[in-house]
Amino acid sequence: VWDIAQSPPVSLFLLAPLAGEVHALVVAGNRLYSGSSDNSIRVWDITQSQLRSLHTLTGLVDIVQSLRWRGTAC
Repeated sequence: VWDIAQSPPVSLFLLAPLAGEVHALVVAGNRLYSGSSDNSIRVWDITQSQLRSLHTLTGLVDIVQSLRWRGTAC
């Protein structure tokens, strides 16, 4: 995750561990949701200086190419 408001852009967080490429990101409240080519969605805590994975949603049948948030953050 990069801060592109700075010049040059500054790396803020590394989304790890990931088994695939990230195709989609959504921020809702203090959570970051990532969808990737390993057919999963991960929920990240962005309140700390070190990004931490909270949940991994598996069992999806294909690459997660987009995410849309509706509602309140979990």
